[in-house]
Amino acid sequence: MVRRSLGVCLMVLAAGGCGDDGGGRDDAGADAGEPVDVSFEAVADPAERTDCAAERPAEGVVRAKHVTCEDELVTGSLAMGRAGDLLLENARVRFVVRGGDESASTIGAPAGGLVDAAAGDAPDAIKEIFPLFDFASMTPSAIEVVDAGGESGEARVRVLFDDAPIGLLDTVAPGLAPIGRVRGRLDYVLAADADALRVEVEITTAPGVGAATVRPGFLALLGAQELVQPGYGLLGEGRPGGEGPIVVGERATDAVALALDGPGSLSRIETIHLLSRGAMVRVVRGGTASFALRVAPAPSAAEAFAAVAEPGPVLRVEGADGDRFDVIDAGGEVALRSRLGADGSAAVPLGPGSYRVRSGFGPFFAGDGVEVAHGDGGSEVTLAPAGHATLRVSATAGGDPAAPVRVTVESGGAEIDRFVAIGPTERRLPPGDVRVHVSRGLEHDVFAADVTLAAGEATEIAPDLLPVLDTAGWVSVDLHLHSELSTDSLHPVEDAVRLLAGEGVEAAAATDHDFVTDYPGVATRAGVAEHLALASGVEVSTTVYGHVNGYPLGREPARAGYGAPVWFEMAPADVFDALRAMGDEALGGALVQVNHPRLGDASFFGSVGLDRETGHATASPDSLGLPPGTDLDDFGFEVLEVWNGYTRGGNEESFEDYLALFAAGRRFTMVGNSDSHRADHPPGSPRSFVRVAHDAPGAFDFGDVADGLRSGEVTVAAGIFVTAELAGPRAGDSVPVRVRVQAPPWVETERLRVYAGRAVAVDRALDGTEPVRLDEVVDVPLSGASFVVVRADGSRAPEPYQHFAPVGVTNPLVVP
Repeated sequence: MVRRSLGVCLMVLAAGGCGDDGGGRDDAGADAGEPVDVSFEAVADPAERTDCAAERPAEGVVRAKHVTCEDELVTGSLAMGRAGDLLLENARVRFVVRGGDESASTIGAPAGGLVDAAAGDAPDAIKEIFPLFDFASMTPSAIEVVDAGGESGEARVRVLFDDAPIGLLDTVAPGLAPIGRVRGRLDYVLAADADALRVEVEITTAPGVGAATVRPGFLALLGAQELVQPGYGLLGEGRPGGEGPIVVGERATDAVALALDGPGSLSRIETIHLLSRGAMVRVVRGGTASFALRVAPAPSAAEAFAAVAEPGPVLRVEGADGDRFDVIDAGGEVALRSRLGADGSAAVPLGPGSYRVRSGFGPFFAGDGVEVAHGDGGSEVTLAPAGHATLRVSATAGGDPAAPVRVTVESGGAEIDRFVAIGPTERRLPPGDVRVHVSRGLEHDVFAADVTLAAGEATEIAPDLLPVLDTAGWVSVDLHLHSELSTDSLHPVEDAVRLLAGEGVEAAAATDHDFVTDYPGVATRAGVAEHLALASGVEVSTTVYGHVNGYPLGREPARAGYGAPVWFEMAPADVFDALRAMGDEALGGALVQVNHPRLGDASFFGSVGLDRETGHATASPDSLGLPPGTDLDDFGFEVLEVWNGYTRGGNEESFEDYLALFAAGRRFTMVGNSDSHRADHPPGSPRSFVRVAHDAPGAFDFGDVADGLRSGEVTVAAGIFVTAELAGPRAGDSVPVRVRVQAPPWVETERLRVYAGRAVAVDRALDGTEPVRLDEVVDVPLSGASFVVVRADGSRAPEPYQHFAPVGVTNPLVVP
């Protein structure tokens, strides 16, 4: 979660050293007669174009200008540029610098950062990059095009700044970002024939400060790239980075390389990357210090690396178009991993040494590869094509050939691939014996088959997944989801949305941490917009009283996080109000949802000190760092996430809270969500079903879903679909309830419980393999209770189709 990630981030930074030989400022020498302060200026170039420059520059031409039209912007799901930002481009690469007052991606962070980087018309390859001085960054006083460029030469955008805290870091660790020490200029410089942007920073002391010592660097927020740090190796789980000034990342569509000038190191936490200079920098009044970063977007990691690496002997790799390759150094570390170019070759500048080069595809690399003695004169290696087989999936769901399905491939009992197939879909896989699973959520049966994949051949499966549950009048929704636009997820956002469709989820809200993601736009790029009713939303991820979702929301492109509430000094009620103020009125306005209310540091009920017996908060505001008189008892939200599939933390405790709150008259709609962060913890497990008037695809939108959530016509489902209704009036102290429990054949059910208020009134076994496990009127003793909740459970998660133990729970039925 965000709090944990930031905590780790701060520890990494602290371990690297901070401040003036540990952090501070030195005012000595600020008296009259000492050296005068350095001055910087940013004079706008009158030659800057002010019209819409939709055409790309020709070879040998470079330009910088303010963005005036959409055609000038970089595209892609990570793209954050908008009108008013500043564009630098030549015939090869394009970059966008954030203008205005705020960061694009990070609440409480500055404008002036680099928000888009793309090779030609390729998608954006980064989220945002800005300088770092220990824990502080900058607040710009000017952002100008100081050289508009032209033929040959350079274009230059300049940011003048004073040091300033990054709001999010300063809130998590107040006082660790000393400011008022340095100021400076930040130049983005692009040459007409360059493949990389040079980011130059020159700093001096703040006015009146005699000397200051800082550790300079850059904070880079990247997406879901596969990262290699040459000299250190392939980064991943438990490998946060090491010594070395270069990091290279590659995705399916693009790549990017970042390189510090001079020695440096990388610290990585999920999508947060801290590139730090190898030594502290000391500046004195009247003097300056400089450091720089180069940023190179490219079609492949090899091309990006070549754009920033020091000149040296070139290793030329020849292979098959579509293959990837590893270069492994003498220490056994991956020095580079990349796609081959469109011509089936790559050129990698490497220092002399002994290397192995091997070919592969996707995430698969096999064999020892080819030994290469790489000398000063360079070397060349020709790789045999990566041996692969092809799995062709031509699945239908209830006869519909266009229905998205999820395909899971296992080898030796371990999952090796997971993807969404829409119509006939081919996937390259290693030859051998595999087990292939095809599924589409709990409403359909599943398919599993053992398949032998032969090298160089295609093997086809064509299952038809039959609908097995009757969910007419209901649509399945997931209202807690994450992607690479969250700081703690490496799930590519387009893949995440495509997987929603493959899991049979019908409606969803984007809820990335402190960032309002445009799910409708992403779904269009991912090719699944027709299968989903989507809304933009956000998870406000406080470190004080837990996490709060809002959806459906409008987006504010000029604001950090696209308008995500800056929660640093907000009380819970203020966050609720801020989310409602962002509501998308075309979809009925915003709903507010409290997430995983009993999850450790992100526990809303724990933070406010919920007393179950009274249903009220008992904590004092000062315990949360809030002003005296702050009303922590204002539970002004409509939806409560009781069932969370990712953390699973406190679900049963949250269910007890929910029943107690409802009994105390504090009533919210109960939902279950996946909180999906990774492909192997997919969306829709659990999910919620919401009653709508018309459930056919295209016959409802997210506004209809929101109406159903407001009314409480919702049932939670993780493999089990439970519905209930009062079958007659109260008879004495009992009430008849029509209970219907459905589950697909691949889900085991074991137990049925009916709650009368907070107590279990009916408890019985529930088994079978038919889709309808129970459909009868159950007489429920009330014992004075005023509402009934029906719950069915199983104990074993039906992997790989669902990673969560089966459960189905209705919202309360109020007994008149």
